[in-house]
Amino acid sequence: MSSIQKSLTSGVFYTGIAKYSNIVFTIVIGAVLARLLTPEEFGVVALVTVFVAFFNLLGDFGIGKAVVQNQNLTKHDVRSIFSFSILFAIALGSLFFLAAPLIASFYDSNELVNITRWLSLAVLFYTLQSIPRALLEKALKFKIIGIVTVITQMLTGAIAIVLAYRGFSYYALVIMSI
Repeated sequence: MSSIQKSLTSGVFYTGIAKYSNIVFTIVIGAVLARLLTPEEFGVVALVTVFVAFFNLLGDFGIGKAVVQNQNLTKHDVRSIFSFSILFAIALGSLFFLAAPLIASFYDSNELVNITRWLSLAVLFYTLQSIPRALLEKALKFKIIGIVTVITQMLTGAIAIVLAYRGFSYYALVIMSI
């Protein structure tokens, strides 16, 4: 088997394992949290999650895909791109943080201000991870990506369950998202 075939087979295997493991973990964690939290607590976080998804779309501005596809990137290019992505992540996270009162007034709910401000960290981290993830994809390190993804899902889910059990209400979902 050629090196390319091995990489392709390995990539498909680890990506599939990570994807379907995360689906199972999401269902199990969601079911446990549904027993510990009220529908209202889920709903409050879901209101802001719509905006998080939009900001994450902005954060995934395509530069990660360009890094994967460009075969001629130097270390200097990668450092410059990563520096830009850090600045962009900070700007996007800050914009989301500052938009908290607007989002809260849109839904006429003051409790959304704190939730939105905490979830601005999720926007920041999502944008920050795009270049390192792209570099791993470019290097065909799908096993590492899969392992990190599964471990992250398990840890954040476990933390959310413990927080929900201890009465942290919707903040359990917020921390899980971050």
